[in-house]
This record gives sequence, structure tokens and C-alpha cells, in this order.
Amino acid sequence: MQQETSLQSEVMALQKAKNCWDKADAALKSNNYRGAMLLFHRCILMARGIHQDCSVALHQNSAAGISHSVSLTTPLSGVNQSQLIPQQLEQQRIKVEDERAEVTKLISNCYLGLAKCVLNGQARTIEDYKRAAQYCDNVLESHPDDRVALLIKAEALVKAEKFNEALVVLNSLSEDPEVASLIDECNRGLQDKRRRRDEIIQANFARQNVRFETERFMLGQKHN
Repeated sequence: MQQETSLQSEVMALQKAKNCWDKADAALKSNNYRGAMLLFHRCILMARGIHQDCSVALHQNSAAGISHSVSLTTPLSGVNQSQLIPQQLEQQRIKVEDERAEVTKLISNCYLGLAKCVLNGQARTIEDYKRAAQYCDNVLESHPDDRVALLIKAEALVKAEKFNEALVVLNSLSEDPEVASLIDECNRGLQDKRRRRDEIIQANFARQNVRFETERFMLGQKHN
């Protein structure tokens, strides 16, 4: 009975977290990035609490199953009542596992929402874009092949001017117009970086050459 009450409480908590995500997603779609980020963060906190409760419930379910196996000493006649508790425990375990998987997906969606808010917002810095890539890494830890997370991470790395890192991500994906466009942007960014580096080297060389010529001229004037 206590486990059933706990499950009902978790279902209600999950629904509240989903409602929070719906509000966050609506704010994102209406370009209210600051409001959306606050709601996504709130939803993550709510979902993490539910995830922890699910883990505790699964531990208790396992302990209850072991306790039942140890306490069962004589077979029962009639309806196979000896199987009744294990069946109930298994049903509860499946419900909790499904809920935990749903919570994990909700948390992932929140992190992707946060990354989108960063990418689409104004007045962002290099560090902001790096943080957006980290949001995607939080998703990829449990879902390493999540294409959406990989694409958003690649875009964040491009905006952070981490072109080589972005190319590593993009080259792991099957090519489509979006991937091809980001690869082209990376190549242009790398070319621009090389051009700027060469310009700096040439400017430094020119300054050194001017100083050398000036010193040689002044030395010649001194001897004259």
C-alpha cells in the first residue's frame, strides 16, 4: 500500500515537471529565452528529485523481493498465492523503470532547450556557447548517439570558434544539408583563423624589420 501511494505521488510530481517543461517550451518558441531558461532549470531540479525517488523505490522493490523469497518456507495451495507478491513487485518495478526512463528523457529535453536558448539569444559570449555545448554533453552522457544533441553541440562549438572540435562531431554524423552547411562554416572559420594568424606574423615581422632598419640607420649616422 505504501509503495502504491509512493508511486501515485511520483506520478503527480512527474506531471508537474511536465507542465513546467510545457511552459518552458512555450517560452522558448515565443523567443522569451530568459524566461525559458529559468523554467528549464526549474524542471531539471524537479525531475532530478523524481529520478532519485525512482532509484530509492527500485532499491526497496528489490529488497522486498529478497525478503519475500527468504520468508516463503511452505508452498501455498489453491490460487498460486506464492507468486502473487512477486508479480505485484514486478509490475511495480516495471512502472518505476518506465517512469525513470521518462524522467531521464525529460531532463535531456530540458538541457537541449537550454542549449537552444543560448544559441538563439542575443549578446552571447564565447563562454556562453561553450556552456551550450556542455548542456549537450549532459544529454550525450546517457544518449551518445542523440543526433539532435550532436547537431546542437556542433553549432555551439562553431559559434565558440572551436572549429576543429565541431568538425569531429560533424564527421561522426551522416551528412545532410544542415551538417554540410556547418562543415562549410567550420572550414571558412579555420581559413579565417589561418589568415588572421598569418597577418599577425607578417605584421610582427614588418615591425621587427623596421626596428632593425632604424637601428642600422642610427648606427650608420653615429659612425658618420
